[in-house]
Amino acid sequence: MDKVTDAKQAWQNCCAIGSGDLVAAAALSLAEIYLQEGQHEQCNRMLAQAVRNTSKPEDWKTPLFPLARVPRGIREGRRKLSDSGQV
Repeated sequence: MDKVTDAKQAWQNCCAIGSGDLVAAAALSLAEIYLQEGQHEQCNRMLAQAVRNTSKPEDWKTPLFPLARVPRGIREGRRKLSDSGQV
């Protein structure tokens, strides 16, 4: 397996068996990978999972994935989805 495949498997395992901060960080990490691969539905699903308990920036308490990276990833994902005609 290559490194991306290994990373995806690790993040998927974290989402399946983890909780709280671990799941949010893993879901965002998966979203980044899916975005790079052009897997827009999976990216969207992971973004939704990552922020499901967050309604404003102050709600984000995940030290494993700094808040500064979150908006950039969401904006980039939205842009790519828009460019592909999926939004």
